[in-house]
Amino acid sequence: MTAELAHSVQLLPRLDEVDRDLQCCREELRATPLQLEAEAGALELLGEQLAEAESLLAASQGRLSDAQSTLAGLEKRLDRARSRVASLVSVEQIEATDREIGSLEAQCSDAETEVLEAMEALESHSDRKALLSTQLEAGQGAQEGRQAEWAGRSSELESRVEALDATRTELASGVRSDVLRLYEAALGRGMIGASRPSGITQVDARFICSTCHARVPPAWVQEARNFRSAQTCDGCRRLLVLVEITVSGESATVGHEHSNPPT
Repeated sequence: MTAELAHSVQLLPRLDEVDRDLQCCREELRATPLQLEAEAGALELLGEQLAEAESLLAASQGRLSDAQSTLAGLEKRLDRARSRVASLVSVEQIEATDREIGSLEAQCSDAETEVLEAMEALESHSDRKALLSTQLEAGQGAQEGRQAEWAGRSSELESRVEALDATRTELASGVRSDVLRLYEAALGRGMIGASRPSGITQVDARFICSTCHARVPPAWVQEARNFRSAQTCDGCRRLLVLVEITVSGESATVGHEHSNPPT
C-alpha cells in the first residue's frame, strides 16, 4: 500500500461528484439559451402567421364589401325591371324584359353565394386571428418571464461553475498524475449505457462492474482495495474505487467491501 496512491484514490469520489455538478451546470448553460432561442423562433413564426391572418382578414372584408355592393346593384336593377313589366304592351317588350329579369335573378343568386362565401371566409380568418393573437400574447408573456428568470439563473450558474472549477483544480492537484490521467480518460468517454459520464466505478461481491457489468479479476480488485496499484475495469476503463469515505459527516462505502472476498 502506498500513502500517495491511497490519498489520490480517496480524492476521486469527491472529484467525480464535482465533475458531475460541473457537467450539469455547463449543460444547463448550454441548453437553456438554445431552448429560449427556439421559443423565440416559434414566437416569430406565430407573429408571421398572425400577420398573414390579418392580411387574409382584410382581403375577406374587401371581398365581402364588393360582393354586397354588387348584390345591391343587381337587386335595384331587378326591382326596376319587374316594375316595368306592368306598363309593357308588346309581346316583344314583355319577353325581352322577362329574359332580363331571369338573367338578373341568376346574377343575384350568384352574388348572394359570393356574399355568403365571403362572410364565411371573414368569420374563419377573424377566428384564426383571435386565436393567434391570444397564443402570441400568452407566449410572449411566458417567454419574458423565462428570460428574466434565466438572467438570474445564468449568473448563479456561472458563479457556481467558477467555484466548482476552483474546487476541482484543488482536488485534482492532490491526485497522482498517472491516476488523474486514467480518471480523466474514463470521464471523457461519456455515457456508458444508462450510466452517467464518470471516471470511477465499483464492483459487487461477484467482482462485477456496476457500470458495464464486465467481470473484474479478483486480483485486480485486491490490488485496488489495498492501494498497491491503480486498476481499471477492462470493459468501461473506469478506475476501481473501493474506499471508505465521509459524506456529510457520515461514513459511507464506495464499492463493495469484504474482508475476505470470494475467489
